[in-house]
Amino acid sequence: MTKEKVLQTLNSISDKMSKEEYYAVLSFLYPEDFPPNDSTNKVIESLKEKAKKHFKAERKGNEVVIEILD
Repeated sequence: MTKEKVLQTLNSISDKMSKEEYYAVLSFLYPEDFPPNDSTNKVIESLKEKAKKHFKAERKGNEVVIEILD
């Protein structure tokens, strides 16, 4: 999925998350464009914990792999 498609998708669901959560997702996906800070890292960890039942995301080099769980 291209960066533009990802951003379009995130924009379409941004009303379902806080600004901090939105920035944290952008920071996780594109750290070079949205550098993480301590606050962002805490939000990322919180989101990961909440989402463990639904999906798994991990960075592999420059690639982010998101696995949707049943």
